[in-house]
Amino acid sequence: MTSGISIVSRSLCALLGGYVFSNAVALVIVFALNGNRALNTSAGLMFVYAFYAVAVIFSFATHSAWRAWAWVAGSSALFFGIAYFLSKWGGA
Repeated sequence: MTSGISIVSRSLCALLGGYVFSNAVALVIVFALNGNRALNTSAGLMFVYAFYAVAVIFSFATHSAWRAWAWVAGSSALFFGIAYFLSKWGGA
């Protein structure tokens, strides 16, 4: 990839992919905690910012934009799968 396209791709990965990744983690936290669903949602949303920052930093720290997209997409799919499992067979 050329430099300009790589920067745009990494920026989109950080913005869009980071949003999806951090919300997937929030879903896992909501379904993994036992107790009141409203309190679990608040707890999950508190961690969203930390995981969003991780995704943004990782998007620009990797060697290539393809690796950044693969990491963010793979991690998001993993956490959505865990959230689905917890929503059907466990959790609150």
